[in-house]
Amino acid sequence: MENLDWVEEKAAVKNVANISRNADISQALSHLE
Repeated sequence: MENLDWVEEKAAVKNVANISRNADISQALSHLE
């Protein structure tokens, strides 16, 4: 069971990283306009 927790935790961290990266990208794009 602990393996599953680890996988979920890793996925959550990846998700947060993706969200912040997307925010950075949209911010950069809005500066280009």
